[in-house]
Amino acid sequence: MQRLTKIGFMLALATIGTIGLKAADSETEFSVKGGLFNPQGDLRSMTKNGIGYGGEVGWDLKPSKELGVGFGLNAGFALARGKNMPYETYDAKATYGGLDLIYPAGTTPLTIRAGLQLITWDVTSIKSTVGTGAQGENAWKLGFRFGLEYRLTKDWSVSGMYSFSHWKSDLEANTGINPSFVTLMAGYKF
Repeated sequence: MQRLTKIGFMLALATIGTIGLKAADSETEFSVKGGLFNPQGDLRSMTKNGIGYGGEVGWDLKPSKELGVGFGLNAGFALARGKNMPYETYDAKATYGGLDLIYPAGTTPLTIRAGLQLITWDVTSIKSTVGTGAQGENAWKLGFRFGLEYRLTKDWSVSGMYSFSHWKSDLEANTGINPSFVTLMAGYKF
């Protein structure tokens, strides 16, 4: 059921984005990206892994001359598999969707992106003294991301993004951890 809720959220975000961006009197682009996911801090401690993979789709409203800023809707995932160690480790998957502000960096093909995200974590214990399976909360949380995107050609780009959010491993606890990650992706724009 939770997977259906996440899929529904992603489809709703995509539909709203398509309608909103097409309705705007400006140039829009659809993009598909894939690449590497690098867990940071608490997330790396949980997975014992420094690399994973991820993917993202997006709709961008290019920056207008009047506003000087553009907008982009995005939805994606990032996954790090826990290393098989003699002690407790976890698989961690982030599913996210959000809105970026897009700032052009002068006349260069570089843009700066920053925005808010709704993000949920699916964390599964792969080796534990208390058993394996789903761990902690998987509610949608507010997160933040920022990074750079560089246009290699009209259609191809590369990007680097840093994302930060919150997750509770113990539903009864008042504290949690702040999983963060870096994505390095290649993208194709339509």
